[in-house]
Amino acid sequence: ALRYLLPPPALPRGLRVVQANTLADMAERLPGQVRAVAALGSRGLAALQARGDVWLHARMLAPPAFPVPARWRLIVGTCGGPRPTLAQELAWLRATRAEWLLARQAAGSARLLEAAARLGVRALVLAPPPPPAGMLVARTVDEVLCWLRQACGGSPPDVHSFR
Repeated sequence: ALRYLLPPPALPRGLRVVQANTLADMAERLPGQVRAVAALGSRGLAALQARGDVWLHARMLAPPAFPVPARWRLIVGTCGGPRPTLAQELAWLRATRAEWLLARQAAGSARLLEAAARLGVRALVLAPPPPPAGMLVARTVDEVLCWLRQACGGSPPDVHSFR
């Protein structure tokens, strides 16, 4: 089997970024006593729950399944509609007086990362995970087509067979 993985989006120019490989790594790298905005979801925040020293703002679909530190401000149930505009992300970072942004390097965080770059907010970015060991990965359409040709004995597959 082949898995098609889009390459991670490029980080915005001018973003002051610190890369983290795991959520635990992110929790360790975040300086103490800072104001942070997190775009990690409730499960992503679990790795940060011991960081009660941080003033943290986050928005998510469901509340986390752990006691929330007193300095945290969570907005629950506001996600799921259209993604916030760049202007809305800029306003959120300004309103929270964010010094740090905690986010994944993913398409869903692109506007928030751009807002951080424009405002000079430092970003602690979780790098995309590597593909599982032994998994065959294609990162371009050409790689997928090449794999399909090989899997079909050298002839291109009939497009209608995939519907």
